[in-house]
Amino acid sequence: MSTPSETILAFADRLRATRDDQPAHKETYESWVVFRVSTTVLGLPVTHVREILRLSDLTGVPNAPRPVVGVMNLRGHVLPVVDTHALLRLPRSISTESTRVLVFLLDGRAVGLMVDEVRGLERLQVESIVALPKAQPLARLARGRYAFGDSEPLLLLEPEELFAGRDLALN
Repeated sequence: MSTPSETILAFADRLRATRDDQPAHKETYESWVVFRVSTTVLGLPVTHVREILRLSDLTGVPNAPRPVVGVMNLRGHVLPVVDTHALLRLPRSISTESTRVLVFLLDGRAVGLMVDEVRGLERLQVESIVALPKAQPLARLARGRYAFGDSEPLLLLEPEELFAGRDLALN
């Protein structure tokens, strides 16, 4: 007959053996804001999007860098708004009721990214993100591609690369 301490230790060994039999790999998920620019479906990490606004009156700014289409008032703060079509060199679309401004945060600064449509917030499995071939357009700006079954793939933008090395010439 075993002692109470031996019984407890044997029970602990069985629990550990059961745990060790389980796969060590856990799936990791990240949340992304999904939006459309022209015909391209893109995503930004939710950690870099402070809010989503309807497009309101923009005030033009002389000598602003080329992709900046104007500024808007965001609760008393001036928010520069960038034409994401021009920034990504995608075909321009006409602003519609679906046009939105993503308040994008990078290095503590807020910039508005004008997009054609916001599709929502998606929780994506990190292990399912596929790297893009270097030759693919926008590959330098993207973390990878994510496929939703039969629908069009989602291009996941790397926030730090979005403005890096871009031609931001004055108008």
